[in-house]
Amino acid sequence: MPDDTNKTGDIFVFDRADGTTTRVSVASDGTQGDGMSSDPSISPDGRYVAFWSGADNFVSDDTNGKRDIFLADRDGPTVTRVSVADDGTQGDGDSFSPNVNGGGALVAFDSAAKTLVSDDHKSKGSDIFLHTDDTPPSAHPPTGQPGHPAQSAQSGQSK
Repeated sequence: MPDDTNKTGDIFVFDRADGTTTRVSVASDGTQGDGMSSDPSISPDGRYVAFWSGADNFVSDDTNGKRDIFLADRDGPTVTRVSVADDGTQGDGDSFSPNVNGGGALVAFDSAAKTLVSDDHKSKGSDIFLHTDDTPPSAHPPTGQPGHPAQSAQSGQSK
């Protein structure tokens, strides 16, 4: 793409219906990312794309220096950081492996951050989080019982 000059990994979507390719790993105003983006997950209708990025210029308050999870709405076009706590606190660890659902309302992801929920006392490893609609993530209880924090899980080498 002629306007792709940031010399780092980006996320692109190819629309088979109209034959166009669009870069989605950009800020809502179209600014290129200043860090690598990878591991995209696209909704079946192609509207939403979740991905991780080390770029710190997709949103104005990204100062944690960690890989964050972003959700791009191609109809907006908007890019939203979803790997933040209920109060907007940034993660203190990398987030990765996003997976967006069919309607874009849910984004599941893995994170080594301890600051996304108040009762995360793990010393190492990562947890699975679930971002819902326009709200920050909540720990996804592996027991299926609401209100129970996710158990710490050891994850392999991050991507």
